[in-house]
Amino acid sequence: MRKQTTCHSLEEALKEPLKVYKLKLRGNQLGILPKEIGKLKNLEELDLSFNRLSTLSREIAELKNLRVLNLWNNQLSTLPQEIRELKNLRALDLRHNQLSTLPQEIGELKSLQELNLWGNQLSTLPQEIGELKNLRALNLWGNRLSTLPQEIGELKSLSAFDLSYNQFSILPQEIGELKNLEGLYLWGNQLSTLPQEIRGLEKLRILDVGNNQLSALPREIGELKNLEKLYLSNNRLSTLPQEIEGLEKLRILDVSNNQLSALPREIGELKNLEKSYLSFNRLSTLPQEIAGLKSLQELNLNHNQLSALPREIGKMENLQYLNLQGNKLSTLPQEIGELKKLQELNLNYNQLSALPREIGKMENLEKLYLSNNRLSTLPQEIGELKSLEKLNLSHNQLSTLPQEIGGLKKLRELNLNYNQLSALPREIGKMENLEKLYLSNNRLSTLPQEIGELKSLEKLNLSHNQLSILPQEIGRLKKLQELNLRYNQLSALPREIAELKNLQKLNLSSNQLSILPQEIAELKNLQELNLSFNRLSILPQEIGRLKKLYLRSNRLSALLQEIGELKNLIVFYLMDNQLSTLPQEIEIGELKNLWHLNLMNLSSNQFSIPTSSAFSYSSANLNLRLNQFSTLLTEIAELKKLEKELLFILPLREIKERERLDKESLFSTLLKKIGGLKKKWKALCM
Repeated sequence: MRKQTTCHSLEEALKEPLKVYKLKLRGNQLGILPKEIGKLKNLEELDLSFNRLSTLSREIAELKNLRVLNLWNNQLSTLPQEIRELKNLRALDLRHNQLSTLPQEIGELKSLQELNLWGNQLSTLPQEIGELKNLRALNLWGNRLSTLPQEIGELKSLSAFDLSYNQFSILPQEIGELKNLEGLYLWGNQLSTLPQEIRGLEKLRILDVGNNQLSALPREIGELKNLEKLYLSNNRLSTLPQEIEGLEKLRILDVSNNQLSALPREIGELKNLEKSYLSFNRLSTLPQEIAGLKSLQELNLNHNQLSALPREIGKMENLQYLNLQGNKLSTLPQEIGELKKLQELNLNYNQLSALPREIGKMENLEKLYLSNNRLSTLPQEIGELKSLEKLNLSHNQLSTLPQEIGGLKKLRELNLNYNQLSALPREIGKMENLEKLYLSNNRLSTLPQEIGELKSLEKLNLSHNQLSILPQEIGRLKKLQELNLRYNQLSALPREIAELKNLQKLNLSSNQLSILPQEIAELKNLQELNLSFNRLSILPQEIGRLKKLYLRSNRLSALLQEIGELKNLIVFYLMDNQLSTLPQEIEIGELKNLWHLNLMNLSSNQFSIPTSSAFSYSSANLNLRLNQFSTLLTEIAELKKLEKELLFILPLREIKERERLDKESLFSTLLKKIGGLKKKWKALCM
């Protein structure tokens, strides 16, 4: 073996054991640690993670030079006393084992700096843990601890301490003696208070007490002068102490999901605060002092009870994200226009009936959400939002749009669903970057010719309107992929629709179409076509390369043989037509990909049973309900080429009557007939 420091098998390492410094045996399904491991006298790193070890052999004590021992994800329930011999060990990873106790000898690992016990079953810690004077990181996440030994205060070098997801209802006073602690994580316990001694954590930068039962914070929290991140979400806090003003380095404050009804005026003293999360509280007002939050970039106030905003909100000069969704705002102050750096403003689900003209001053605004309000008009200044990319105005009361909306040159998504629009301004065609336009559930009877200028449009939803005609210019939407026109009053389509070369989904259901233009065959990328609930009696000879075709509730009495060219079809609806036969030219079984068909529904037609070859490669679900079968059982028995489970929905009542069988004889005969099928089958009485 050539000289090397790292080996990936014990066999390889034992060839020259004194030259091996790193041994990686991760994921080798080891159930026992071979005794030969003790021969690697100079080993410094040993990775035994993701094995099946339930014990460690005593020979582990021979590894005097070991510095890193990784035992993550094994089945260890105890550690051997011999672990005390690992005097040079600096990092011990015992994550995700089954340890319920630690040996007293753990305290003899004087060089240990990192101890990870994440996800074990520890209910206590030995007093000797306090002897780990060099320990810097102790992770006890996800154990069963409810108390800590007093000796925990002896860990003077500790900088990161994770006690999340345990069973603590109180912390020992000694926690305050951890003078070098920088991160204390207590998420997911049962703490109702924090000890006053927390003031002693002079170097603490991160304190996470989220998801506990805190109803108040100690005044001493204000003495944590180096605290940068304070997480208090999912508690029972109704107030914050005035002393919070002492957290002069605080950058992140999360008090979401509490019971705050007011904020202290002193919150305005947090000059370095960058992100504040106050969602899901009971705030009805904000103090004027929020004007002092000059560094604030993100403010989340969604789902509170705010009915108004203070004028001082405009002084948060660095604010980039403001979420006010789910409040009771009926107006916005003019000063909101002073938020020059704001990029996202969420006002969904409020009670706004108008917007201030000053909203147009937000020159960097990229996303504006105003759905579910009471807006009946928009200010002309809306068109001055030159950086706007997303605008959601759905579920309002808009009857018109200002011409100036055409000034939104960077807009990529415009949602106007569920309004009262009867017309669109011609200027809408100026939105050269618009990709998604949603206009469903309005009162549109026509579209402007300028709709064809939307060169970047990919999705257009015009469903549930009153359109009786489409402009020829619709064919200029060269990038359009999805067009939804369901529930309108269209009786014809312009030939130019064939120019939509990238169209993949076209929904024309619930209109008044009696004929389709032959040019629709030119939509070579069309995959889904919904023509249900129209008046079609005939289909064009070619209708693309469809995967899904919906023809429900039309007046079709026959299918052209060209439908047999739909080699990729996986969903096919034909119910509620006037079909009596399938054309001889088709023989659906010849469509080799149809055995991938998920649903062929031929119910409510006038079929006598199609030939068995018609379903040779057919679907897993076959609905033959409400047809006019004269004989059925014999024909079903011929469906022997089926290779998948078949779900029959059969008109058993009709069969019984026509074949003069009583109920018992009916099922007996049916079972006998269908029993010849190769694969599973099911029959449902309808």
